[in-house]
Amino acid sequence: MVNWNGGDDTAECLRSLAGQTAEGVTVDLLVVDNGSTDGSADMIERDFPDVSLLRTGRNLGFGGAVNRGIAASSGDYLILVNNDAVATPGFVDALLAPLRVDPHVAAVTARILLTGRFEPAAPGDAGAYRRSDNTYWRRTTGPGVELLNSTGNVVSRSGNGQDRSWLVPADTDDSPVGVFGFSGGGCALRRSALEDVGVFDESLFMYYEDTDLAWRLRRNGWDVVYAREATLRHRHAGSSGVTSRLFLVNNVRNRVIVSAKNGPPRMVLAALWRAVGSLVKSALHVVLRRDTAARRRLVASALGLLGVVGRLPAAVVARRRLDRHSREPRSMISDWVVDD
Repeated sequence: MVNWNGGDDTAECLRSLAGQTAEGVTVDLLVVDNGSTDGSADMIERDFPDVSLLRTGRNLGFGGAVNRGIAASSGDYLILVNNDAVATPGFVDALLAPLRVDPHVAAVTARILLTGRFEPAAPGDAGAYRRSDNTYWRRTTGPGVELLNSTGNVVSRSGNGQDRSWLVPADTDDSPVGVFGFSGGGCALRRSALEDVGVFDESLFMYYEDTDLAWRLRRNGWDVVYAREATLRHRHAGSSGVTSRLFLVNNVRNRVIVSAKNGPPRMVLAALWRAVGSLVKSALHVVLRRDTAARRRLVASALGLLGVVGRLPAAVVARRRLDRHSREPRSMISDWVVDD
């Protein structure tokens, strides 16, 4: 687990994981603290003596922190859980089961539910979540329904890494076991697979690290599967917030960079077109509507595209290296690509 000023969320997550077992496996808990300033690292040390704590001293981003945890551990399997998620009983055992029975499986992605219950909402409702079909949901104190956050990751034709089953009612979940990628918010990874393809790309800092690693696993012939019985409840973007500049900038930049590293040329062009289109649309909203939210998106799009320019040469070099060493052609992703 990565902690960055997680406070009570991290404590609740650790309580849900404490005491979990898995058949034939010793379960050890490790928290990598990413330079927290809220006292949460001291809280972990004080209140959870059975948890190993690794302090980085500064914020290395999600991938950098996870990589430090991987290096500091020695198990055959590694489980990643977001610190703002809570595991249900039996989570660890269910998540590891596919890895124990099938040596071709590199990653297992969890069934991640959004916390709380939801009801349909109007497009303008504050705090409402939007589905890809332009329907909206908001949290409710009434009976409502449980909604899925993720059953794994998919990639779109414009390189958009996204949660499969986002905002699908949980009681209708019929997601297939096979899925393109895993969610870094709740997954198990096989160490030997990481030794084969490498760990997370730290230059991404946060967001799209899991999509990037899934590309590499898939292109080297590894499988990724969904474990329906391994359930987490997740607060969603608890560390950064989905409207923050940190979230927006990293999403714009990393979508293009990961496409440039891994995707076919048409996907790279589509990712760039989408980023530029978002910038132009936001600029028009700022000029014509004096929209404050659009101004925030405009700045984020501009900063994200500037980040693309700075990192594109390195992405091209990485792309050539991956092409030389991958066992599967890049075109294999066509079986998994979804529409935007």
